[in-house]
Amino acid sequence: MQNRSEQIKAITESSRFGEATRLKISPAVEKALRDSNDYLPASEKREQNIELLADGKAVCVVTGQQVGLFLGPAFTLYKAITAVRLAEAIEEETQQKCVPVFWLQTEDHDLAEISRVSILSREVEQEELIINTKLAASSSSVAYSVIGTEIEEQLAILEQTLGFYPDASSVLEACRKWYSEGRTMHEAFAGLLCEILSDSGLVFLNPRQEILLSESKSVIRTAIEKHVPVAQALLEQGEAIKNAGGDVQVHVRENSPLPFIHPKSGTGDRFRFQQSGETWTIIGGADETIFSTSQILELLEAHPEQFSTSALLRPFVQDSLLPSVAYVGGNAERNYFKQIAPLSKILGVRLAPFVSRASFVVLDQKFKDWLADLSLELEDLDLKESDLARKIADTIRGTALGPSELEKLTDKSLTELFSNIENAFQVVDKTLLSSLEKSRGKVDGLLERLFQRYSSAYLRNAETATSRLAKLQVALRPAGVPQERVYTAISLLCRHGSSYLEAVSEEVAQFNPDEKVITL
Repeated sequence: MQNRSEQIKAITESSRFGEATRLKISPAVEKALRDSNDYLPASEKREQNIELLADGKAVCVVTGQQVGLFLGPAFTLYKAITAVRLAEAIEEETQQKCVPVFWLQTEDHDLAEISRVSILSREVEQEELIINTKLAASSSSVAYSVIGTEIEEQLAILEQTLGFYPDASSVLEACRKWYSEGRTMHEAFAGLLCEILSDSGLVFLNPRQEILLSESKSVIRTAIEKHVPVAQALLEQGEAIKNAGGDVQVHVRENSPLPFIHPKSGTGDRFRFQQSGETWTIIGGADETIFSTSQILELLEAHPEQFSTSALLRPFVQDSLLPSVAYVGGNAERNYFKQIAPLSKILGVRLAPFVSRASFVVLDQKFKDWLADLSLELEDLDLKESDLARKIADTIRGTALGPSELEKLTDKSLTELFSNIENAFQVVDKTLLSSLEKSRGKVDGLLERLFQRYSSAYLRNAETATSRLAKLQVALRPAGVPQERVYTAISLLCRHGSSYLEAVSEEVAQFNPDEKVITL
């Protein structure tokens, strides 16, 4: 793993860096940037950053995420802060102006994912918040999702659950200000994130704007026209990744290009489309719409809003529009970048280097104390349930033997017993040895199950330990998933206030993607 200085050096010495310093965003991209930010709270630094990009005097670090309810899971905030601190570090190292840009992923259509998030209650219970956004079509881009009346109920739950914390009032006020009926999800998301990172100069970009979609159509056209070599390159790269023991993030369809099509309107449902001979067919659509290649390309030229990018195509669109020198993402996105590595030559866009976002688990002091009382480390929460139960049981003080101690004593006795029997069988009748071996296996199996029951019973006798373990799992590894992938940062901000942001920002500056523990 590269340290901070090595990562900065890798970015600044890449061929993309020199190329980006010579790029100037187009007037259309400038307008799209201004339109994406004009409704946000005034920020002199953000305005200066837009001017720097417009004048061709700055490069940028890009990150992005789906526009989830109350910012979605906490890792979204970590991505944004990583991009801000990375831009600062690049500028400090090179004296080249560098701007952090947040790409609002409004082209996605996973409404179920963006419409729900969890908070942690005072009683250390997970509470899920869900809204039903309004859409013109069931699978249209989330750019057109509008918040409905049920947001009031979710805001009330936020206030009831988190409002008693000393730092909660300003955070909840910002939530209420931005997540309101009639506002689009992406406006609410950007507004709240802007409030939280008010002094960062973070610039937002909504790609689902007609003027920007027109700028994107050259990359989309190339992806359609060259979909055969694109698919071949992806399939070969996928095999190489698998052979190296890695995972392929996205399934590749040989006759289907990377863009999506919205056959009825830009705000309508989006589908994959595939070529068969001289014609193109919509995949999954109710209508068996058939296009020729010329019709597809003519539609793109006249109505670029009827096309949108996929996860594998989006990085090329980003880097064709912006003077980006780095992209900040998570593990899944890193896998995307590995998968699309061969496409730069085919699509004619050199990608910026990938930088892993920071990763955190935030401990209340009481959670840290509970771990210590139970003689646990954070990573122990990732153990199998039976192994964790046994480990906890061994820490409980009582008159009975601990499970591990009892197992060791029993195993020692059994080994001695079966050794004596084996010696006797060797002398009297060696044909009995196979039966002896089977018997030992059965005894071991029976005792293993018995010890598991003993461990569980032993643990049940310590109600406090059981309760604390359950709460630790809910708070730090809900359903076995990292905390940052479940709970919104709003929950942590209400609990810990500015000290949470300061701790994250300080740790982020090292650009170490390993999970870091923050105790507040």
